[in-house]
Amino acid sequence: MNETRAGLMDGLLSQANHAPAQDAKADMLLLRLAGHRFLLPLEQVVEINRPAPLTPLPIGPSHMLGLANVMGKALCVIDPVMRMGLAADNLHPPLSKQRFVTLRHPHMNVAIRVDMVEDIQAIRASDVAHDEHAGSRLPGMTEFVTGSAEIDGATYSVLDGGALLC
Repeated sequence: MNETRAGLMDGLLSQANHAPAQDAKADMLLLRLAGHRFLLPLEQVVEINRPAPLTPLPIGPSHMLGLANVMGKALCVIDPVMRMGLAADNLHPPLSKQRFVTLRHPHMNVAIRVDMVEDIQAIRASDVAHDEHAGSRLPGMTEFVTGSAEIDGATYSVLDGGALLC
């Protein structure tokens, strides 16, 4: 009886391991930066908060906006628009729409400031186009963009949150 169960489990695991990956879904955060649409894998996100006042740092890269006290913890806030070298549009979203998106990092609390969080959606892997030119739609983005997807007729670039922190 145990051999039969073991054989059955091996068969099911084998089928699961050979199931088409294209049917797998990943939760993505839909967001806006400088007028552009981006997807950020939710597995890279810790939390989303309203912006808090920033204390500028006297030294550091220009894309580091400063430190914020968010719910009693110090949060280093980065401007991904400056980090990626995107041309900032002239549209400045109201503060009420901006958010701090805290990213997973093993050693510090770090967030990116985004213009707007639109939604969270489950995206099928087969709906994401991964190619070596994924970031070419936006100049200089190949380091930060891993793919693109069409959602409701709009193109979203898939961001690599880890690349923003390097």
